[in-house]
Amino acid sequence: MKSTRKVFLAAAAVVGASMTVSKETAQAQPAPSPTPVPTPTEHPSSPAARALAERMRAFDPHLDEAQLARIADGIQEGFGLGGALNPKGTKLKNGDAPTPEFRVGA
Repeated sequence: MKSTRKVFLAAAAVVGASMTVSKETAQAQPAPSPTPVPTPTEHPSSPAARALAERMRAFDPHLDEAQLARIADGIQEGFGLGGALNPKGTKLKNGDAPTPEFRVGA
């Protein structure tokens, strides 16, 4: 598989989504009411984000649909962040990098 920025952002989103802990979970309080699990047709994630989330079952086969939906949302946010950072969709070449500028202060 070819490494791309989208793959990197998706992996970073998965790590970020798995590290988020809600306030209720951190305090070990029961949730006031269970939230309904969204069906794939009403889920806002793209098919690519959903497919990447499904691959997380290779690491934890006990993930339920609500957890996969949350992971897919995190991946989709990562894709959106990539679009916000590069709205025109221009691709960078390997040599395109910012020139570091060093200053010595007195």
